[in-house]
Amino acid sequence: QDADMERQVKAAARSLDENVQKIVMVAKGQSDEWKIRLLDLLGADLSSSGDASDVDILLKNSPCRHFVLRCVENSLPPNLIQCLRLLQVLELQDAVRDGAAPGSAMSTVAASKVKQLLCLLCIGPSVGDQL
Repeated sequence: QDADMERQVKAAARSLDENVQKIVMVAKGQSDEWKIRLLDLLGADLSSSGDASDVDILLKNSPCRHFVLRCVENSLPPNLIQCLRLLQVLELQDAVRDGAAPGSAMSTVAASKVKQLLCLLCIGPSVGDQL
């Protein structure tokens, strides 16, 4: 069972790494497509009943013995920090556009999941080196 969990952690961390990098590149352009992609990637769609997001898979498999190691190998901590930065930009842009306080339900859910993962990862001393 631990081997299966480790395999899922490795695959989800690798996928998250690749997708965050793609979203960062799209976010540099003028399109707002990156916002939807980011929220989908982080599993923030509250109405979705489809497949679990990479973040959800990582949270579910966090008891894996080599969880921190596999995540660090796939540069997950700096990618999660990047996700938080992008979520902050998303919230600020939406607040300016709508004239409302920042923090939609979807971005709040996404930020909460990212924060949970960062807290789980920060128990490993090697995480600080990446941050």
